[in-house]
Amino acid sequence: SKFPLNFTLAEGGALMVEQPLRIVPNKRWVVLAQWPQQQVVAKIYRHSRHAQRELMGYQALAAANISAPKLLSHGWVAGEKLYALLFAYVYPAKNYSEILAASENNFPPAFESLIKVVAQMHQAGLQQTDLHLKNFLQSGAITYALDHASIKSNKRGQALGELESLKNLGLLLAQLPFSYGESTEKFYAIYAQARGTIFTTAGLNKLKYWIDYWWRCRLRNYQTKVLRSSTQFICRQDWWNYTVCDRAYDTKEMQVFLGDPEAIFNSASTKFLKKGNSCTVGLITIEGKSYVVKRYNIKGFWHGLKRAVSVSRAAKSWCNAHLLQLAGLATPKPVAMIEHRYGPLRHTAYYISEYVEGVKLTDYFNTKLVMDEAPIIAADIKQYLHELTQVRLSHGDLKATNILLVDRKVVLIDLDAMCLHRFSWLARKATKRDWQRFLRNWEGQPMVLKLFQTE
Repeated sequence: SKFPLNFTLAEGGALMVEQPLRIVPNKRWVVLAQWPQQQVVAKIYRHSRHAQRELMGYQALAAANISAPKLLSHGWVAGEKLYALLFAYVYPAKNYSEILAASENNFPPAFESLIKVVAQMHQAGLQQTDLHLKNFLQSGAITYALDHASIKSNKRGQALGELESLKNLGLLLAQLPFSYGESTEKFYAIYAQARGTIFTTAGLNKLKYWIDYWWRCRLRNYQTKVLRSSTQFICRQDWWNYTVCDRAYDTKEMQVFLGDPEAIFNSASTKFLKKGNSCTVGLITIEGKSYVVKRYNIKGFWHGLKRAVSVSRAAKSWCNAHLLQLAGLATPKPVAMIEHRYGPLRHTAYYISEYVEGVKLTDYFNTKLVMDEAPIIAADIKQYLHELTQVRLSHGDLKATNILLVDRKVVLIDLDAMCLHRFSWLARKATKRDWQRFLRNWEGQPMVLKLFQTE
């Protein structure tokens, strides 16, 4: 549906939209607006039952004395079947996803306040069923709860039990990068103190179980989310093409390239990094920014027939790059993917990522070793693979050329053979094969081989 720029509330007062914050087509709009002489955040719903859930969630938080942006007004929009809730605009403020992105350690001090708010909600018999970092806002010393429609109230009016509480807290902590696992004990200690309960090893183990459970759910769900239109991605599909692009990169020039990738891929300005039978890799420039384009070629009729009914390697690379980012593991930023199609049948596919200036691991170890640095690099690679296994991912083709060092940090590339495993033992088994393949790179370099074989 078309997004209106101005609203008039049935009870009076014009609402002038300044900026859309989040649009869920045919469901709700969240906008920054003027009403009448102050800035507000307006949530405008197509269905009044959703608006009523938002109102009930807000009232439940208020009754529990939990901070939320003040509700200024609510009611029907004049002449429309729309219901609006107007909240005070909290500024300056940052949501906890922004706080996390700016953090340089595994325990941002602001997170103590967040854990205490969640504990306060649980003590009041409340839980947020869509618990993620963007649903909490920090301004000064106050943490505000947002998205009140997802607030679920305990009908008995009692505090949540341990199982329900830790399951919900695990959902929140599963939003953090996997490296934050070392802070789980500290998070649990803060939570237990805020609830007035005793810190127990059994409780900590239950929390770790639920964090792992929600992590696996997030990874599985994210594989499908990155292949459809959402706040972050835009998907375009017709009989001949299927394209997904990160909205932050979806400029007019990028759209031209995505519509006809061969035009720039075959231009004289394109630098080829690899010309192989199964794939061709080119370095291109769009609006002054460099990107790597990997084209997955069709080698012949039978290969084309197989690829037509299989998930494309471009789609695998696209999904796997986002899984790595979700886990906090470095890989070049995924930008877009393209599949040429004939209806449901796939043909040539392309994967586009940001270009990163790095050194291939083979080149690094083929130069004179910096003895005080090489062991650190080797340890970082082992740690990267350990974290990869912890989230049940394996690379599938761990050649040394598929690891870059960017400012001496490990960055993984060539992700089309990567696999997300259902069971941890399968991930460990696959990682063992990856490691054996990796060690074969250094069979003629005993000094390097010793670095990786040393525990």
